[in-house]
Amino acid sequence: HLSILGVDISSEAISLAEMNREWNIKIGKLKPIAHEQMKFIVGDVLDKKFALLGNWDIMISNPPYISPRGFNTETSRSVRNYEPRLALVPAAHDSETTAFGGSRGDLFYPRLLELANEAGVQLLLMEIDGHHQASRVRNMVLDTKAWDGCNVWLDDLCSLRSNLEAESVSATGERSDIIPRVGKGRERAIICWKGEGGARLELGGAYS
Repeated sequence: HLSILGVDISSEAISLAEMNREWNIKIGKLKPIAHEQMKFIVGDVLDKKFALLGNWDIMISNPPYISPRGFNTETSRSVRNYEPRLALVPAAHDSETTAFGGSRGDLFYPRLLELANEAGVQLLLMEIDGHHQASRVRNMVLDTKAWDGCNVWLDDLCSLRSNLEAESVSATGERSDIIPRVGKGRERAIICWKGEGGARLELGGAYS
């Protein structure tokens, strides 16, 4: 049984996702049962009252992860002019300074890890940008002591084969400046697994 839940703080983004679902059903890319299998809701995951009801096997998140400074100095003009800032830069939050040292770009990751734990997630993929953020988020993962392993995925996953046992990061292990990485290019995502999550990665070909 397949169930997919999409969550976004933007009602416009949710409406667009629903329109895409209906269009793909109409042209035969999705079966009509997708009406029941794919749901989309408006929600603020940073709100402590927000919760993912029930258990979920996999969580995938592309949160806002660019700092205000990075948005102004590192993004292209087209991104600054046409991409919604809300989707790129986390809004200021009460816990930002105390919990995250003022690094607003990292604001979502501890909350995503908390939600994943509450929902029994066994495979968690979070988009990040670059070596420094990859290192910070990896350390957040290790601090939870809840995951069997954690790797960094690069832009091109088809380039290199990674041995799951040799290159995984033990959630109880010590930190290291050497971050296990899979692929070639720039750091793009953190992948964490536990339980059957590691087997899902192998079955899906991520390590073959």
